[in-house]
Amino acid sequence: MRVPTPQPPLYDRILTGHERRQQDRCWRPRGTDDWLLMHTLSGGVVVGLPDQERLFGPGDTVLYQPGAPQDFGGDAASAFWEVVWAHFVPSPDWIELVHWPELAPGVLHISAPRSSLLERIEACLLETDRLAASGLPHAHRLALNALETALLWFDIQNPARRRLDPRIVEAIEYLSHHLHRRVSVAELARAVHLSPSRLAHLFSEETGMTPRGYAERQRLGRAKQLLEVTLLPVNEIARQAGFESQFYFAARFKKLTGRTPTEFRSWKRER
Repeated sequence: MRVPTPQPPLYDRILTGHERRQQDRCWRPRGTDDWLLMHTLSGGVVVGLPDQERLFGPGDTVLYQPGAPQDFGGDAASAFWEVVWAHFVPSPDWIELVHWPELAPGVLHISAPRSSLLERIEACLLETDRLAASGLPHAHRLALNALETALLWFDIQNPARRRLDPRIVEAIEYLSHHLHRRVSVAELARAVHLSPSRLAHLFSEETGMTPRGYAERQRLGRAKQLLEVTLLPVNEIARQAGFESQFYFAARFKKLTGRTPTEFRSWKRER
């Protein structure tokens, strides 16, 4: 007779772990009161479903909703199953981030995303575990923030949503790392291994904007943040936001916001 695995205690909305497990099986026929996310780093995990068992490997993530039966354990063919996991209670605004494809009622799954996103996701999940166990002030809040970041990265490749072309995701990441300077379409195309014409067409089709228009919108967003939270002079903000000319920056900023940078800063401080 199978003995149910006890439900773990949950403190401050999150409990995490990073471990190498053998073939021991976890069985909770009534699930848990929280959500359980399990991301496989190496080895394999067998997940029991109502009508079958499924094997998942590195990069795969299984998510159990509250109350969903949990039945899983390391694959016998693997020396061990390396997993990073988190029991958590999501904030209300997280719910849209956990609308994943369903394996069975209450058992959700996202397969391994492309490599650059997988690296980001795994870094966030490992940081979640590190922070939860750190003992730092606000440790659990910091851990929840890291977990939310991981869920946001998952959402980019969630097949239940409209997915951006992976090359456009890569192009957006490249632009975000180079907001301090102008990036030509030719340079961006080389970075994502497309021709300039193909990149321009695909970027516009996927985002509704040209690469230059998207980059400028992001740089102006960065400038708005700097105007709100720093005392930097406008010419320095223009430089940090990647605008060579302060006058061009001011003109583009006013077109977007209806105010000059100076007027925008004063308006924000008066609110």
